[in-house]
Amino acid sequence: MAATASRLHFNVDFRLNSQSLAICVTPEPSLGGRAWANVRPSNPKHEAPLLLWANTTAGLLSYWWNATRQQQGRASIKITAIAEVSVLDPRILSEAQRVAGDRIYRAFLDRAFLPANEAYRDQTRKDLDRAVLVDLLGMPAGLLESLDLLRMQWCAEPSVHGGKSTAP
Repeated sequence: MAATASRLHFNVDFRLNSQSLAICVTPEPSLGGRAWANVRPSNPKHEAPLLLWANTTAGLLSYWWNATRQQQGRASIKITAIAEVSVLDPRILSEAQRVAGDRIYRAFLDRAFLPANEAYRDQTRKDLDRAVLVDLLGMPAGLLESLDLLRMQWCAEPSVHGGKSTAP
């Protein structure tokens, strides 16, 4: 079992209107479960960039796009389909970007996120978007204004908010 343990776990049955993370991290390698599949990157240095990306608005959208949405407020994905979810390729990051990613990871480790369907008003998620997209990847800061609109529209989608009163 130790050969399959990992620190990263992919949420395969994401309750968007009550859960906040697409991928979570544990302090020590552990076994996943039915709802939290293990993710084992080939290089442990890739854990932080994968975790960060998956929980940005772009990462949540990629998850949602690839998942089945048969119930409002829930997105499910088969373990075999995890590989279809678009993620940041950590292999292309420079050493300076990898170090910056580790710094961002540590800065967000203890921050609380709202449920995914409340991303439109989640300051932590907005801060993560800026840190990953602008500070880490060097995208123009002007992108964040467009991302605000996209975030609002995504959170207004019934398959995301599931009818909860926290919808925009």
